[in-house]
Amino acid sequence: MLDADVVAEMVLAGIARRDLYLVTHPETLDSVRARHRRIEAAFEGAGLRA
Repeated sequence: MLDADVVAEMVLAGIARRDLYLVTHPETLDSVRARHRRIEAAFEGAGLRA
């Protein structure tokens, strides 16, 4: 877990940079990639991939 003050600093920095996403736990990248692959597969299965 992250302390609230650490998260607050991350959020304020992200807002200043106009970031669309804020990564608080970079170690979750593999699970994010796996989820994105499943989402892309759903689009391909629906024939919606460009």
